[in-house]
Amino acid sequence: MLKQYMGIKHIENMFNLIKNYNINKSLNDTTVNETVNLYLNRTMLFISVYGFSNIRDKIIYCVNFIVDNCLNKIDNVVKNQLYELIITINAYPLVSRILPFMSVTEDYVNYLKLNLRKYGSYYYTDKQIELYSNIFSREQDIVFSAPTSYGKTHLSVMTILDMMKESIIRNALIIVPTKSLINDYRKTIKKLNNKIVINTLESPYVHPNYNENNIFIYTQERTLVAIDYANLDKFVDIVLIDEAQSLADILNDRTLLLIKALNYFKNTSKVYLSPFIQNMYDNVISKLINSSKTHFSVELNSNDSVVSNNKYIIDITIPNKIIWYNATFAANENQLIKIREFNTNKLALFDDDAYSFAIDIILDSYDNFINKNDKSIIYIASKVESMKVALKIYNRLQDKIIKPSPRVNALIKHIETNIHDKFLMLNFIKRGIAYHNSCLDSYTKRQLEYIMGSEDNYIDKLVCTNTIESGVNLSAKNIFVLIKSKLQGKQPEIKYANLLGRAARLSNNTQGNLFYIKMSTKYTKYEQEFYRSNDIKKIMPTKVTLDDIKKDTNVTYRSFLEDIDLNNKQKEEFLSKNNFIVESNNISNGEIILKSRSSNGLDYYIDTNTILRSESMISSLSSEEINKYLNCLGNYENTKEFIKFLSECYDWEYSCNNNIKNRMKDVNLISTIITFLVQGRSIKDIVNNRIEKRKRANIIYMLILIKIM
Repeated sequence: MLKQYMGIKHIENMFNLIKNYNINKSLNDTTVNETVNLYLNRTMLFISVYGFSNIRDKIIYCVNFIVDNCLNKIDNVVKNQLYELIITINAYPLVSRILPFMSVTEDYVNYLKLNLRKYGSYYYTDKQIELYSNIFSREQDIVFSAPTSYGKTHLSVMTILDMMKESIIRNALIIVPTKSLINDYRKTIKKLNNKIVINTLESPYVHPNYNENNIFIYTQERTLVAIDYANLDKFVDIVLIDEAQSLADILNDRTLLLIKALNYFKNTSKVYLSPFIQNMYDNVISKLINSSKTHFSVELNSNDSVVSNNKYIIDITIPNKIIWYNATFAANENQLIKIREFNTNKLALFDDDAYSFAIDIILDSYDNFINKNDKSIIYIASKVESMKVALKIYNRLQDKIIKPSPRVNALIKHIETNIHDKFLMLNFIKRGIAYHNSCLDSYTKRQLEYIMGSEDNYIDKLVCTNTIESGVNLSAKNIFVLIKSKLQGKQPEIKYANLLGRAARLSNNTQGNLFYIKMSTKYTKYEQEFYRSNDIKKIMPTKVTLDDIKKDTNVTYRSFLEDIDLNNKQKEEFLSKNNFIVESNNISNGEIILKSRSSNGLDYYIDTNTILRSESMISSLSSEEINKYLNCLGNYENTKEFIKFLSECYDWEYSCNNNIKNRMKDVNLISTIITFLVQGRSIKDIVNNRIEKRKRANIIYMLILIKIM
């Protein structure tokens, strides 16, 4: 059926129109209306005979292009045809994009059919409505797996708000993996709620009025604090877990804390959101989470999507050549369609300078690939390389002529006041470029996310690492992928596809552009996954062995096994499979001995022996010492004494993992940072303080040398 559809002349003409626009960045106004009109006519006729099940992705691709680029160039008759096609293929969310441009004429039945799907200015598909009703009932655990940009967050928050409006629930908990997502959810709640008073809480150190409407947006760590501090688990009516695919990574410390947190909500209805993953409930959730609820799964794939992307390969592996390929519907490198070939003065690609070479290539031909004023994300796996690439782009740009927006000005002022007035990011921002990685403070990252996710176009290029891959809602139409290494980490295919799905966002543009920069003559895993980014993914929990729990890096998993307050399927199966027997306070298989202990999850990072030693040291403190430590904040010397005690008490130098061990050795620096922050002083003050100390040390050293001489 696909071959028949694509063989129709007027269908082919529509695809040629899109291809020419994407190359030349312009439309012929005299032919657009007719081309779109004939495309819509033939498509509706084809659907009436054959249906659309095998061609929906091609139809969505064309419809998205028309919505983004042609609404001002087609007449009302053609707009009504477009409207009818959107309804026919159950792409109702697109209706909100076209209604402002048209006056729909329809009978009363069709009017009801459309408006029963309406909430505010949004319209919903059959599957979205089905999901809404099942969340609303609270009788089941809901597992919602769908492509990025499908509107999982939006729909779930809207349902929770409606339940509060109808007084069905009072308290909802949203668990997210990052602070960036906390900010994203807060914005979504503010955008959707205009009818009831709701307290949106991000700090776990509060005692809320549980008789009011409260939405708690916490990470798993904050959730455990709130349970311990304010008995949160006794009052929450529904729990939403975003990026739930992370549950599969069992040996990850934060996954274990999430499992522990969910253990408190066995009898509470839960909603799990994840990207397009197959059998999420059977393969992951049912194996890890104990629940008294039955489950309801909604599993969507790219055929259910209402947005689409253009995919391109830019091959820079041939000396003196840049070859631009269309990979939108390609399954592999053999199905690429050459768009254009450029000459370059670059002779060869050297591994040590691959990123620099690639950025030169992109910037030399930037206007050919995209409209230069469109926002772009440049994704690089390496934190260090992300800053180098941002510097490279900065050196190629000129300062912006337009004035920065109030939001950008606020970011500039924050950096000058709290980071440093010589921080290179300030110069970057003046040219519309920034980077986003784990080196930045939370406020700067949050503001960059907000700016990129809004209509503010002052910063139009963002170089980012995987700090931005999980769930953050951005509106950059273009994503350039520059990666020369192999896929790394847990669930790399899912994380990669999650990133690529961020180009097309219904709230901004229905069609994005993805560019894979081919920097290796080998057919790398990243390139393979670029073609398969729309495919539904498979996932299974990490397999845990006896050797795993012997490793020092897995102290959190040992705490997980020792926790007598935790009833968990994975834990029970592991202990049973490996012949562990509970004897008195020991859990042993004859080779490995674990200590049964009660835990609220907040001490999972600390091994049992350290806990016992620390409790002994704490109990030996005098009341004067305890009071001194409790009131030390703000006083440098007292803080340093307290930090030194903690370092010895918890054996930081030897018990911490290698990534942070060296940083934990510098008691003076830790004490300085804590004291300055408590006093309300900025990172800038800390940096200047360190610079002055270095200067004084150098002066003293020089005086000593002079004296010796």
